[in-house]
Amino acid sequence: MDATKKWTWKDTVVLFILPVELTVGALLNVLGLTKNQLLATVLVFLIFFTGFLTAVILKRDLLAEDFRKYKQHFFKNFGLSILGAIIFGGIILGGRGLFQTNQAFSQIDFTASASLSTVVPIAISGIIPLMAPFVEETVFRYELFYRWKDTKWVKIAMLIVSSVLFGLAHYNNYSSVPILMLPMMLAGAALAGLYYWRGNIWISLFAHFIYNAAFSFFPTILLIFIQLAGGK
Repeated sequence: MDATKKWTWKDTVVLFILPVELTVGALLNVLGLTKNQLLATVLVFLIFFTGFLTAVILKRDLLAEDFRKYKQHFFKNFGLSILGAIIFGGIILGGRGLFQTNQAFSQIDFTASASLSTVVPIAISGIIPLMAPFVEETVFRYELFYRWKDTKWVKIAMLIVSSVLFGLAHYNNYSSVPILMLPMMLAGAALAGLYYWRGNIWISLFAHFIYNAAFSFFPTILLIFIQLAGGK
């Protein structure tokens, strides 16, 4: 492990962000709070927003230090982030094609008419994926991989562990079918490799952010416009 960055209580808390989010999300379903779409979406947003704030606040030193370095060669680094997003997306979409799935848009209803009860949940749902990279990159790419970069065999083991856990963390996205999570595991390994190569968390974080924006946020905005236009 990097001797200059000793393990602290903050690292432990960050590791528990995702398990807590998943557990609370499951409890919402058990308690029947997901029956109301608007209420469920707001509650899920609050859960993810709390996780986002926790990760950013507790890892602010890491994020601030790496962002300062990122800005020094901004266009080069942002170009690498775009390349990372393309590779990340290519692996995921290639895997979906291999397993003949279309998870990205299978649940989108472009024919629904616009109303407060439909537009608000859709808008909120589009924002949530933009917060996810901050938590997932600090957890899977930093805490569970990059911290161990100076320990040869542990580093390799943690690359596998972090990538597998990254894929499993998205089980809800793939109907809880393990084999469908393999592309996400490989994509996570690709982001870890990018982080290891450049030594800056913002390169992998922005790559993840760009992918989520392209395949979640912008389609959501498009859907809202379509529903608003259809409701006139």
